[in-house]
Amino acid sequence: MRFLSPEWLTAAATLVKDVEAGTLPAVTVVQRVTGGPTGDVIYQMVIDGSVSLVIGDTSDPDAVILTESWDTAAAINTARLTPHEAVLSGLLVVTGDRFVISELAPVFASIANALSALRPATTF
Repeated sequence: MRFLSPEWLTAAATLVKDVEAGTLPAVTVVQRVTGGPTGDVIYQMVIDGSVSLVIGDTSDPDAVILTESWDTAAAINTARLTPHEAVLSGLLVVTGDRFVISELAPVFASIANALSALRPATTF
């Protein structure tokens, strides 16, 4: 299945729903991936004790927005680039509360671990 296709996002949503976010405050993180083979892809992760992945944008004014190119998203997904490296090099732009992102680092690591199960079946 193609990376970030509706099929891939549906499979990803199933995998991340078991990720626990503990007692962190509820937050919505919007992922905007630009320049993909079928255009831009926007999805959101609602983190509120657990993780829900929803296709589409949000109207939450407090959402943290992550914007990156398709190539950057693919490099992060395949572990060729860390999110930290992407932010430092300007390849991943964070809009909103950066402190929230640092607080969520363990949750993001758990999400990445869960999504690694999709790699063998994913084409880029």
